Amino acid sequence: MVASVVSRGARFFLLAVLLWYFGPPIRRFVEKYLPQLAALFFILLFGGFIAVRYLF
Repeated sequence: MVASVVSRGARFFLLAVLLWYFGPPIRRFVEKYLPQLAALFFILLFGGFIAVRYLF
């Protein structure tokens, strides 16, 4: 439960930082490509776990 709260907070914090730094263009990009970005993130995350398991 703690991990869920931290990860959700981190997600909204990251989005706020991106909006503050890049402005409205990044909002359109995130809204357009959010499903693809989320899938890529999870593939990289689980791929990293698998790589660490078999390399070490």
